[in-house]
Amino acid sequence: MNKKIILTIIAIFLVIVCIFIYNSIDKYYERFERLAQDNNFTQQLKKLIPNNIKSFIKEIISEKIVNYDEFQFKNNELQLKTLGEVKLQFKTFTSPFLKLAGLRSYISYYNQNLFLTTGTGILMYTSFDTLKEKNIVFKKIDNNFEDIAGKDYVEWAKSLVKNLFIKNNKVYLSYVKKIKENCFTNAVLVANLNLENIVFKEFFDTKECQPFYDGQTGGNLSDYKNDKILMSIGDHHSYEDPRQANNNPQNLNSLIGKIISIDENTGKYEILSMGHRNSQGLYYDAKDNIIFSTDHGPQGGDEININTSPDGEIKNYGWGFSSYGEHYGYPERDNSKLYKIAPLKKSHSEYGFVEPIKYFTPSIAPTQIIKTEKFIKIPGKTILYIGTLGWHVEEGDLSVHQLILNEALNVEEHNIMPVNERVRDMIYIEELNKIFLFLESSGSIGILELNN
Repeated sequence: MNKKIILTIIAIFLVIVCIFIYNSIDKYYERFERLAQDNNFTQQLKKLIPNNIKSFIKEIISEKIVNYDEFQFKNNELQLKTLGEVKLQFKTFTSPFLKLAGLRSYISYYNQNLFLTTGTGILMYTSFDTLKEKNIVFKKIDNNFEDIAGKDYVEWAKSLVKNLFIKNNKVYLSYVKKIKENCFTNAVLVANLNLENIVFKEFFDTKECQPFYDGQTGGNLSDYKNDKILMSIGDHHSYEDPRQANNNPQNLNSLIGKIISIDENTGKYEILSMGHRNSQGLYYDAKDNIIFSTDHGPQGGDEININTSPDGEIKNYGWGFSSYGEHYGYPERDNSKLYKIAPLKKSHSEYGFVEPIKYFTPSIAPTQIIKTEKFIKIPGKTILYIGTLGWHVEEGDLSVHQLILNEALNVEEHNIMPVNERVRDMIYIEELNKIFLFLESSGSIGILELNN
């Protein structure tokens, strides 16, 4: 065996090792973020791999993925599930390359098509007809997201896209925008829907510089009334990082830690609620005029919140004055400075804030929330479904939660269906009577349907 062949084999081996390490770090990135108060900790972990190695890997793998015209999701073995007393079928379809193109991905639907965007802004779609096939093939939609966001920034951040929403033939893409070094904002792009090529332009920007890139940004989008859409904006570690140490979620002169409505025609916004930490679930019920949302707590204290009559007085959900969680490291770690600016009182209503309809300690890391009484029919009840991330299925992580509410919107029944995957996004498609999930642990699309 000559020297050239030996060097080639060694190079391939090193690339495989680097890919494994790189993906392992990204897999645990969010876990470290929840365990560490200072986000610098996770950034240092990601820096363990030299940039030239990461760039080399990207050139070999990610660049090829970007140039694919189609993405095949292969069918896995059918699973039988139960939610409460209802029997369900759970189908999953996996793309082996999806995680490499951006760990966090989001799904949407419009005009008989299912859409998906990766954390790096790769867009794809498939028609409802293909969902009947053994394998699902998504077609790539060319777009200019990377040109707007910046190629180097996209490759570095990897998961900067925060949501995808389609309405009135318009595509809205939420992401964390980099203005310059030490200046990041929540922003939304918009474009006319075109299945061949989408040309984005800026629709909305908070224009509030945050000093570091962060996962605690919210960024979910939802439908709303009167030609408006909803957007959640996270607190960017307002209370929990010494580089911030501000009270923005309780400051009406700031959009940080808020849920807002944005006019589709003018881009003008209105604050609907405040005192949020990181709302990754957002759903508007047009029938009853209610906003449902989920919010990540710190060490415990995840919340399910409702905003009835959201066009009235601005509701305040208390973060970081009230929370049923604690600052990270409690009680061993000395967090006295944090408790001075964010005392985390164990009541909301006693201090004039809105109580969550349910909270979770330990945390379940809730993501998307949807409402439908058509998937599983229970007369006279409001039914919510919530996806969860986390790492401990016995605590309610890696699952789909069902909350059944009575007429007073109090939780009457709570059912959990483990899926052993981090559920990043979830939608209900009425035409199919199915719930679709994006499962980021394996890069899969999950489909829940009744087991008739």
